Amino acid sequence: QKGIAKEIEKANEEITFQTSIRKDMAALLENYTCADETLNTTEAKSTNFWRNRHKVSVLIDRPASKIHAIENFITEEECQAVEAQAEPLLHDATVADGSGGSKLSESRKAKQ
Repeated sequence: QKGIAKEIEKANEEITFQTSIRKDMAALLENYTCADETLNTTEAKSTNFWRNRHKVSVLIDRPASKIHAIENFITEEECQAVEAQAEPLLHDATVADGSGGSKLSESRKAKQ
């Protein structure tokens, strides 16, 4: 019985450790969204102007990942024209499958 109790104690310690790691990792994640304007988005780290007419909000600016939002970059009509040209070339985006490959996901709505 002591052996089983010791194993359970070790397992609980590992679970506690893993929980701590996941909570620490979650605290490092940033809340940003792209397409759903009803959801909260990351506060801009800075705001600049491009060509003195387009407001640029810098949301994430890291060496490996950058998200800069440019207001009024193109008109609604220009956006629709780009979408129409790209639509036949796009397919559902995939996510990593944990074994080096990728798979479709029910929750992923992006196209690539």
